[in-house]
Amino acid sequence: MHHIWVNGDKDPRNIAWNGHYYDLPHITALEFYRSGKWLYYDYFLSRAWHLMDIQVTHFAPGNWMNGANRYCPPTDHVRIDPADPRDFTSAKVFVSNTTNHHKTQGLFDRYYLTGDERALEVALKAARYAQSFGAYSDFIQPRGAGFQVLTLLAAYEYSGDKEYLETAGRTFQLWRQHFAENEAKFTQGYFMVGFLLEAFTDYYNITGDKQVLDVIRQAVDWMHTNRPYEKYSNMALGIGLLASQPDGAAYLDLEKEYLETWHGVWDNPFKDFGLNGRGIARALYYFTSEAQGAH
Repeated sequence: MHHIWVNGDKDPRNIAWNGHYYDLPHITALEFYRSGKWLYYDYFLSRAWHLMDIQVTHFAPGNWMNGANRYCPPTDHVRIDPADPRDFTSAKVFVSNTTNHHKTQGLFDRYYLTGDERALEVALKAARYAQSFGAYSDFIQPRGAGFQVLTLLAAYEYSGDKEYLETAGRTFQLWRQHFAENEAKFTQGYFMVGFLLEAFTDYYNITGDKQVLDVIRQAVDWMHTNRPYEKYSNMALGIGLLASQPDGAAYLDLEKEYLETWHGVWDNPFKDFGLNGRGIARALYYFTSEAQGAH
């Protein structure tokens, strides 16, 4: 899956490699787990390799950005978007100094499915970078906290190192405090809210902390009330978790409502598949008799 800036121009710098957008390798690994279709596996395997070698940065030991991720989707593999789409040669080489573009779960998938120790090494390097931020306090772009927590939880599930889990918990508590102190739960980056809900859903599944359900409920209710015209299917997983609770029947219809938006983007070969598709395979679980019978 590639995109180009200028139609017909064969210059290799014209390409925007979209095969990693919001960890598309992980998304396609989930689809492989769900469906058993080898097409997903083949796609995942090659993109995870590119993610491992190019998208995660490899500086000398001791460099604080060792394990950071490049902007996604990058122009020419390592550059940010050009200021003028018609002049892709002006795009600057860029490494994200946040976790807004962090993509790590696909590397753990590659290790689990193939035993590739290089994938594990790079995944843990990226996890240490995410860990270095401590409690992640950027409330403007929810994806930063979301991808930090997802990375930390993936590292915890592999290693059992509770420091990863504790840092994820500190980030959660910051957001819980932010919600308690602010009527407007989000002020920008509304398409990113689903990434945060996914992270907190995973945190709840590991810890069972009931406070997480309250924060997810506040986020969902606020978005539904205040941004009703901005529905993203990446929120469906968090909504599904609410639907599985004893008092959550109303959220099942809401989950369907948000999943309906997937129909418009599921075949988009560029950014939208990664943006909207995260968590879809897992969100469907909440319609099963097992999930609905849990209470």
